[in-house]
Amino acid sequence: MDIYKNNKVVAVGGGHGLGRILAALRDFGSNATGIVTTTDNGGSTGRIRYCQGGIAWGDTRNCINQLITEPTISSMLFEYRFKGAGELDGHNLGNLILTAMDNLAIRPLEAINLVREMLGVKTKILPMSEYPSDLRALSLTGNGLRVKPVSMKWKKNF
Repeated sequence: MDIYKNNKVVAVGGGHGLGRILAALRDFGSNATGIVTTTDNGGSTGRIRYCQGGIAWGDTRNCINQLITEPTISSMLFEYRFKGAGELDGHNLGNLILTAMDNLAIRPLEAINLVREMLGVKTKILPMSEYPSDLRALSLTGNGLRVKPVSMKWKKNF
């Protein structure tokens, strides 16, 4: 259909919502772009950020997972979540792969493009930042606040 060839669309967000929107826009192929938040600090992503630093990969990984059209061994590995006791419990292998690429000094955008190519994802995915960042807020009294990694409790930041 011409609408998919002649138009470009951009969606911005994070979490599961952006992944679902991008999946609905899949027919736009490379004419669709997702700009994904990189500030998450919960779950596997939060644990990795707390130990390793770097950007939050979970939302990016989720968007890529939502765009996989042909299940393969590669896509199953990328989506695999460890279960059981120990350090790996709850970690997603895709998050660990993306973190490893970051540790190898591969720019986040390049890492995303390598994974997209490996998994046959045509939709473009861009990180909102290639540098570690956290959500910050300013209270009505002028105090700086940030979300504390992992615990998600607000903490004064002076």
